[in-house]
Amino acid sequence: MKIREKKFRYPGLQPFSTEQQDLFFGRTNDTGNFLSLILLEKICVLYGRSGHGKSSLINAGIIPELENKNKKLKKFLFPINIRLNNWGAQSGQSIYEKTQFFIKQQFEANGFNNKNLEGLELPLSLWGYMKRWELPTEIAPILIFDQFEEFFSYPIEQQERFKIELAELLYADYPEFIDQNENHLSKTQLDFLSERIDVRAVFSIRSDRLSELDKLKDRLPAILHKRYELKAMDYTQAKEAIVNPAAFNSFTTEYISKPFTYSISALDTMLKELSGKNTEDERIETFQLQIVCSSLEKRIVDTGKELINKEDLPNFNTVYEDYYKGRIMDLSPSDQPLARKILEQGLLLIEDSTGESRRISRDAGELMQAFKAPQTLLDNLEKTYLIRREVNSLGSFSYEISHDTLIGAIISQKKQREEREGAIERALQEKKRRVQERKQKLRLAGAVGIAALGFGLAALAWVKSEEAKSQQRLAEQAKNEAIASQKAALDALQALQDEQKRSKAKDWENFGDSYMSLGKFKEAQENYQKAVAETPDTAVIQELKKKIERCQFKMKKHE
Repeated sequence: MKIREKKFRYPGLQPFSTEQQDLFFGRTNDTGNFLSLILLEKICVLYGRSGHGKSSLINAGIIPELENKNKKLKKFLFPINIRLNNWGAQSGQSIYEKTQFFIKQQFEANGFNNKNLEGLELPLSLWGYMKRWELPTEIAPILIFDQFEEFFSYPIEQQERFKIELAELLYADYPEFIDQNENHLSKTQLDFLSERIDVRAVFSIRSDRLSELDKLKDRLPAILHKRYELKAMDYTQAKEAIVNPAAFNSFTTEYISKPFTYSISALDTMLKELSGKNTEDERIETFQLQIVCSSLEKRIVDTGKELINKEDLPNFNTVYEDYYKGRIMDLSPSDQPLARKILEQGLLLIEDSTGESRRISRDAGELMQAFKAPQTLLDNLEKTYLIRREVNSLGSFSYEISHDTLIGAIISQKKQREEREGAIERALQEKKRRVQERKQKLRLAGAVGIAALGFGLAALAWVKSEEAKSQQRLAEQAKNEAIASQKAALDALQALQDEQKRSKAKDWENFGDSYMSLGKFKEAQENYQKAVAETPDTAVIQELKKKIERCQFKMKKHE
């Protein structure tokens, strides 16, 4: 028997999936209102600000409700969820190729087969592709284009082709192919091709990109009129979305956390704090709510508590950066640098001309090759909800940062880290500069001391030699004094050299300590070993060896 994987009650920055419909609370009215529009219209638009939960409404609200409607209607409403991703992310595949991929995937999964066209060559268009399938007459495909703002990153010629083909698929009684080939078609073929498919289209788009739909109005005029705005949650909706998932108990799904509750003071504080960050009066952004609730669920798991009190709540001023930092810290220390690099450089694009940042989607294989990243790391990033995985039209997966909200946190943390590392690097360079200056001064002082010593010895020897001529006893005495003086000078020189070594060893040790603080254990070990080679003091060598052992332990632990 297959063991069910345990699930979180709050998806965090991931949109709700259709399988999570039991945990999708607070959007009953929005689901019903937009579903009514879908049932009545050939084409309609869902729009709202990023983070209001448009994808969640489609996945966990609209699609399950369409399935419920199918039990009562003569038509079988067949949703096909389509993600285009940004242009260039999937080896330059066209809008048509990607749309075709998702249609094929859903049709095959539901047992629909390609029709035997008996040599009839249909055009490579959306209408032509739909006609290639044996679809029951009661089937009404609903093409759902989620995150449709990505459409406008494609070349203009592809956008133009798409709107012409979609208009033909939705509205044409007599498609262009029939008009051009009518004289060559049999009556059977003509009857088949003239039979309309009840296709509908749904577009989900960010409100700040809504005006771009104006580019489609010449072929799809209804796209400007049949719209539904998904707003931020009011208090009642937000309360349902907070409280109900925590208390939900299921016999079919196992959750990572046991059912838990919120104290009245904790709930009131959450609602007030979250609504205070929204420009709309007493409205709460869904993504903010999910970040807070997912962090509290993690606290429940870590502490075993069953009640969230006010003191358990996070700092609402830094909640997004804390969420990002916390998810990064959930990874092993050895994986964290590469994870940051993938997020900052691989899945985030900053426009040079405008400075604007946006998420990009990358094929899994291409991403792994570019960053030499193991699949296990991408899996762990997905489990932390920092990235999400989507099936792409290459038959593989694509990864992207899970939500626009994380962009600011990623960039902020990157800047802070670079500033810290820059400060440490500048400090290391300053230390090296001081070491070089001290070395130079010590070399100069040593050279002067030795020269002075040599001169003094020579003078002393000459004086004693002159005295020896007159008095042998005094000469012998002077010789002994000269030997003693020379030994004292050599001892002083040795002490000077030892002090130089101690100073140099201390500098290497300081470098090692700095690298330890950065988590660069190999570099730290190398600097400690250089310090051992320099220092003349046995006690210092023992302490340095202990530090070397700690470095080796850290490196072995992170392998």
